[in-house]
Amino acid sequence: MKREVLRIVLSIGLMCLGCSGNSAYQGTTVRENDEVRIDLIDADGAQLPIEAFRGHPLLVFVFTTFDGYSQIALHHVETFHKTHSEITILAIAVQPEPGRILRAFKASLQADFSIAYDPSNSLLQGKSDFGVLNVIPAYFLLDKQGKISKSYQGPMTDDQLVQWLD
Repeated sequence: MKREVLRIVLSIGLMCLGCSGNSAYQGTTVRENDEVRIDLIDADGAQLPIEAFRGHPLLVFVFTTFDGYSQIALHHVETFHKTHSEITILAIAVQPEPGRILRAFKASLQADFSIAYDPSNSLLQGKSDFGVLNVIPAYFLLDKQGKISKSYQGPMTDDQLVQWLD
């Protein structure tokens, strides 16, 4: 019975994802093949420019710490990372005042990938090189030069991540 209720709730939620856009913001459009530049702060409070990840394929996972879809998707990102360590992962929290809870959040996950936030809120406002985020979570694959090669908005399982990256 619990599984059936959970399945119904998830189905309704997934149908509503397309309605959760942030149309109040005038943002940029994702421009694949453009180099991404954004200055982040990691969970320990240190500056972390995205350029630090150049030279490796980078999966950028944009999430919130309080959203159920993000939490489920984060679990799938962790599972994916365990079997695909050749791809570097950077999780970016977008929410009001993420710095206050991000360190404790990362410690509770025991994640072996970087978790950071955008102190300027350009991601949340749709004014970063990632463009407008209509749905959270969102995924961006950056090539070794830091250019967006793929983007996807909405939750994915680890199997879907594998298919999407192929």
